[in-house]
Amino acid sequence: MKKSKKLLAIFTIMLLIVCMAVPVSAAGKINKKKVTLKVGQTLQLKVTGTKGKVKWTSSKKSVATVSSKGRVKAKKKGSATITAKIGKKKYTCKVTVKKASNGNGGFNSNAPSVPTPAPSLSSMTMGQKNALAKAKSYLNVSAFSHDGLIHQLEFNGFSTEEATFAVDNCGANWFEQALKKGKSYLNVSAFSYTGLIHQLEFNKFTTPQATYADNNCGANWYEQAAKKANSYLNVSSFSRDRLISQLEFNGFTKKQAEYGVIQAGY
Repeated sequence: MKKSKKLLAIFTIMLLIVCMAVPVSAAGKINKKKVTLKVGQTLQLKVTGTKGKVKWTSSKKSVATVSSKGRVKAKKKGSATITAKIGKKKYTCKVTVKKASNGNGGFNSNAPSVPTPAPSLSSMTMGQKNALAKAKSYLNVSAFSHDGLIHQLEFNGFSTEEATFAVDNCGANWFEQALKKGKSYLNVSAFSYTGLIHQLEFNKFTTPQATYADNNCGANWYEQAAKKANSYLNVSSFSRDRLISQLEFNGFTKKQAEYGVIQAGY
């Protein structure tokens, strides 16, 4: 009897040692499993509760893209699945994208209001406070897109989380920022309607934001073509047909290009 109890005790101890030696993997999770966005909106996804490098992918980049840091951008109406892969483990978020709610496909002349919650200073970390102050200081002197300002803050050493928090809470209306940026470009150079949209998109404004800027900047695209034609003739020689072709290459319509060439002296 004593021998049986002794064996049972030894077995129990060995079982406890084995259980303690077996590593328990952390249960990771993604912060959003399903979300609905409007065209132009962004969302920060992240995986918590596990370690390792995350590889982000989108099942449909034409609908929603995702950066290497998990930042999702809604591109057009539809649905896509964003996948975060860590080793052999996958975490997914279904993204449904709807049209922008500012009417006319998102391209009307009235900039939608952008209500932004005002978090209390006491609820912010030191990094968030400083990132927010830096974001506002940049907006006081220049125009930025949402993602452009995030990248600028990251360049200044703020983490993606801090930069995103600051940009999401700085109170900026990104449609008005696009308009401000568009006007600043027109002050120094000549652009066609589509050329200015492409330039603003290069600065990471969404297509609805860039189109809003073009529709409200007050530019006369015929006069812009004339200005562009003169700028070309100031630095090089062109035949009439070549100059028209060059202006069309820059996005001006046939009529705008012909008008520009005539005003330039041809």
